[in-house]
This record gives sequence, structure tokens and C-alpha cells, in this order.
Amino acid sequence: MASNSNPSFTPPSSSAPNKSFMIPAPSEPGKIEMYSPQFYAACTVGGILSCGLTHMAVTPLDLVKCNMQIDPAKYKSISSGFGVLLKEQGVRGFFRGWVPTLLGYSAQGAGKFGFYEFFKKYYSDLAGPENAAKYKTLIYLAGSASAEVIADIALCPFEAVKVRVQTQPGFARGLSDGLPKFVRSEGALGLYKGLVPLWGRQIPYTMMKFASFETIVEMLYKHAIPTPKSECSKPLQLGVSFAGGYVAGVFCAIVSHPADNLVSFLNNAKGATVGDAVKKLGLLGLFTRGLPLRIVMIGTLTGAQWGIYDAFKVFVGLPTTGGVAPAAAPVAAELAKRTPKMMWKSRVQFLHSEDYVIDDDFVYDRNDLDCIAVGLNSDPIVEEQHVDAIGEDTDSDHSYDPTAKELNTDCSSEEETPCEIPHF
Repeated sequence: MASNSNPSFTPPSSSAPNKSFMIPAPSEPGKIEMYSPQFYAACTVGGILSCGLTHMAVTPLDLVKCNMQIDPAKYKSISSGFGVLLKEQGVRGFFRGWVPTLLGYSAQGAGKFGFYEFFKKYYSDLAGPENAAKYKTLIYLAGSASAEVIADIALCPFEAVKVRVQTQPGFARGLSDGLPKFVRSEGALGLYKGLVPLWGRQIPYTMMKFASFETIVEMLYKHAIPTPKSECSKPLQLGVSFAGGYVAGVFCAIVSHPADNLVSFLNNAKGATVGDAVKKLGLLGLFTRGLPLRIVMIGTLTGAQWGIYDAFKVFVGLPTTGGVAPAAAPVAAELAKRTPKMMWKSRVQFLHSEDYVIDDDFVYDRNDLDCIAVGLNSDPIVEEQHVDAIGEDTDSDHSYDPTAKELNTDCSSEEETPCEIPHF
């Protein structure tokens, strides 16, 4: 009887088992393979475009927000803030600091999105398919937090110069003269004076941004959109990305706003401390000053970022972010129809899906361990067997060892035809 010494379940899109709970995109000629170096490079470029362009576009809102945080007596509200800026600095004043904004947030976006995709896959593989699926929200949180630690190191010098240019008229025209002037005044390390508050603002923001986005998009596809994601048009998928991003952005703004006030205060006042900020702004002011404007700004910003990021991924042939994993029941039904009756003995390699565990030879219902379909690749295969909760087969002639992950049987082979892998 022929046997395969190294069996593996091969998804249509890959030549090797996918150990992650994430579903790979179809492999198409000329398209980028999931989780390849080209994939991470594409995500990095998408992050540069999404963060750099959107933050630059909302520079006027950011300018008013920063000034409301620094000088609330002068900039009492959003409308009056715009009026003061227009009167004192003209229309051009609304875009003061756009260069450090563009460069700083482009660098941050590269790290934020590129490293998020990397760490999400890395932590998923470390956890294993079972735990990664069970604790997927923790995977999103850990991946986004790790990525943001790196991204903010790139952002911090640009943010320091941006805040100083925007809140101190006459300090500098922009990055080219503002950066050397800042370094002469406070030294190179002064550029990183606000790094810890920046982490305090951006890490909770990014954790909320990615985890809530992934969850909201999954809920939208599961409950609000009757059509499976794979059958939705690309414009509809991008619309879901924008909507999910906007709602996630509202949560992000609320979570990260106190630290945003601290960053603006520390970067504006030479030698200022966190205690000085709390004393001047007050505890309530830390949480509320400039918050309505920031909700509008961050909601729009985050929605646009996810829209641009996923649009770029679609442009290079990658799937949009998030969604519901395809159900395994159709897989089981299709396999059951195509499976010959044979004996088998093989080492199990798991591929997780929502409700079922697929190994090299069987598809098991995760809840009661019922074997509901048999046969993958060229392994010898037996008829459908029932396995109870402690691992013993209901048929006394067969036994399933859950530790060794093997099925032991004395049956003889009736057929040794390789099983065809169905395409989905």
C-alpha cells in the first residue's frame, strides 16, 4: 500500500500548509504572494500613502487643535480658532507645518502598517492556529502596539518641529529652518523629549485603531452585508473599509486624547513637564480640551487612511483588510463527495477555520470532535469515523490517539487512488 511520508493539506493558494489562522489570498500570476517580502513592502508603501497624505490634508484642523490646546484663552472654539488664524496669518497660515507633517506621518505610516502586518502574522504563528483564532483580538492589540513603538521613533523628531512651528508664529517657516533651530535650542535629544508622551498617545490610539477596525469590519460582513466578502465588489469592500475606519477613529480619538494634549503642551513649552501640563490644563481639561474637533479630525482621518491603504492593496492585487473567514462546512461536504474508501495513518497538521479543524485526512467539528469528512492529498483514507470526547473511536476496531494525533486501524486498503483537492 502506498503512503505519503510527509502529508500536508495544501490550500489552493499555497504549496505548503498555512500555520496561521489568517486566510491567504488566491495566488495569481503577476500578483503578490501573501506574507512574502513583496507583501510587506506593499503594505509599507500603502501605509506611507495613507498616513502621509491624510495627515497633510487635515493640517488646518490640526493647526487649530494644537493652538486650542496651547492657548485656550485665545482659541476658544473651533470656529473662533479658524477666524483668529485667518485674521493673523491669512489663508497660507492654515498650512503652516505641512512639510514636517507629511514627512513625519509618512515615516510613521510605513512603520505602523508594515510592521502591523508583520507582527500580526508573527504572533499568530507563535500562538498556533487554535490560540490565534481564540484570542485574535489580543493578536491585533499586540501586533499594533509593537508596530507603533517602532513607528513613533521615526515620527517623534518631525512632530516636535511641527508643533513648535504651528504654535509659535515666527519660530520658523517650516522644517528646513525649524529643525536646525530646534536642535540649536534644545539639542538633538530634545527632538525626542516628547517620545514617551507620544507613545502614550499613539500606542493606545493604534491598538484601538487596528483592533476595533478588524472587529467592526468582521461584524459588518457577518451581520450587515448579506453577500460574502469574496463575492462583494471592490468598491463595496473599500466602502466597508472606510466605514469601519471612521467608527474606529472615533474610539481612537477618545482613548488617546489626554496624551495628545500632553504632547502639544510639552513640545510647545521649553523645559515643561507632565506635572506642569496637568497643573495648567487641569485633569478634566486633559481629557476634554479640543476633543470634539479631534473626534471629527481623527474619525475622518482614520476612515480615509483605511480606504487609501486598502485601495492600494487592491491596486497591487492583495485582498482588503479584515473580514469573515470562509466557513468550513462546504469544504467538508465537497471532500466527502470526492473521497475514496481507504485505510490511513498520518501525522496531523492543522489548518484552523471558524468552526472546524481540518487535518491531513479528516475534518473535525471543533465542538464535539465528530469526523465529518475524510481524505486529502494522496494518503490512504478510511471511511468516516465517529470520535468521542476522550479520543476513542465508537467503532471498537479503530482507535484515535489524541496525543500521537494518529488513527490506528487494521483494515486493509480497498483503493489507493489519490484524492483530488477541490477548488473553492
